Amino acid sequence: MNDVTNTEVNTRIETGSEKVTTNLTINWDGLTLEETRELAAQSIVIKWQGQRRAEKSIPTEATLQATDYKLGVRAPRKPKTFADLWAAMSKEEQAAFLAANS
Repeated sequence: MNDVTNTEVNTRIETGSEKVTTNLTINWDGLTLEETRELAAQSIVIKWQGQRRAEKSIPTEATLQATDYKLGVRAPRKPKTFADLWAAMSKEEQAAFLAANS
């Protein structure tokens, strides 16, 4: 059996350039479940890194739920911790906060 996925992707050579639409066929034959999970993990890591950059907070440890990264599902936003907010502040903002709350 030929196990394939067909998808359409839009790609730009560089920001601002015209996008090119490609009808892409991915042939999954020959991949083990473990190899498929490794590919999925790459995608999840890239999405997670983008989320962390947008939040301007990168933890030293994290546990992810793969189902939060299914197509069409947005990872739930978790409330920022005080540590996250503090890390996002400039030194001047931190000093002003301490001055106002002491």
